Amino acid sequence: MESKKPSINFSKNNHILWLPLETRNITLNTAIELYSAIVKDFDIKNNCFRIC
Repeated sequence: MESKKPSINFSKNNHILWLPLETRNITLNTAIELYSAIVKDFDIKNNCFRIC
């Protein structure tokens, strides 16, 4: 009989594969938006320091 328990060395990063596709896309889009916002904010601060 096969055990239905996940193996002990199951990668923590793989948990995202078990999420429904929609949820995964929302998570990915949110991550991209957050990253973009951070990069833009960083660029604005850098430009301000150069100008000021």
